Amino acid sequence: MLSRIAGNCFWLGRYLERAENTARVVVVAHSASLIPTENDIFQPWSDALKIAADLASYRIHHKHMDGAAVSAFMLVDRDNPSSVVSCLVTGAANARRSRNRLGDAYWEAINKAWIEADNTDAVDLGNRGIDAVADWAITSCQLIRGCADDLLRDELPNVIAAGTYLERADFILRLLAVSLPQALADAPATPGSIGYLRLENILNASCTRDAYRLLHGREAGANEAATMLLADPSCPRSILFNIVRLEAALSSCTGGSCAALAQVAELRGLIRQVGSSPVTKELWSVLAQAHLILGAVASAVERDHFSIPMPGTVEAKEA
Repeated sequence: MLSRIAGNCFWLGRYLERAENTARVVVVAHSASLIPTENDIFQPWSDALKIAADLASYRIHHKHMDGAAVSAFMLVDRDNPSSVVSCLVTGAANARRSRNRLGDAYWEAINKAWIEADNTDAVDLGNRGIDAVADWAITSCQLIRGCADDLLRDELPNVIAAGTYLERADFILRLLAVSLPQALADAPATPGSIGYLRLENILNASCTRDAYRLLHGREAGANEAATMLLADPSCPRSILFNIVRLEAALSSCTGGSCAALAQVAELRGLIRQVGSSPVTKELWSVLAQAHLILGAVASAVERDHFSIPMPGTVEAKEA
């Protein structure tokens, strides 16, 4: 596979995963913003921007932290390269450059999402509502991911998967770094408490609420959620799960010649170590270290194996 085509497919995986994750974060923030609390203890829209690494960009264009403005910025703003619409449109452009390598079902799902995204703007968001637009984005990304089963079993699925797993690990790292300290501080997570609501926000944003209940029941709290999202090998949203899959995908599509595999192995060991230990204040420095390693992996993979994204595409946000 040409490095240019591989680069397009690698970023296609990242764009689709980022679009789905951003949509989930917006849904969670919107739901949390409707809950009355004393002294504005929740800052859902600010947290959403931090998780998406969009806070600085938002402040350049907006003076106030307004729910309508933040949701539009994260969902449909074409000036925000990481908005859901921007990710779907740019992802489809990358897919178009690799059209001859994609199966019919996969391409049709992407093309459908692109046509709908191209017709989605702030007016449409106002008419349909935040939840409806976010749900459309999540469903579109899930449909595309499901159609990947029809791709030829050559290096292409592994290249797309590498982008997906890297992006998902990056997202969970950000989610935990922003949300977990607050959830731990507000423990215990008894139903109806602030701690419980924060825990539910983490689980809903990571799409792991049902998995968490199956693994831990309803009596567990933020510590158990942290352990699951860090290093549970059975949870497809855990950092460890995605790092292991990233390692396998990179090894397969590069023939084991990827220099970044050593860094991926280092990251895997770090996450396993912290995931097997009680959650302490030292976790935050470990998460920061893991994020730096993941960023180095992304840069090395793109430099050594995939062509540089075309001007205007979304660069890795420090990851």
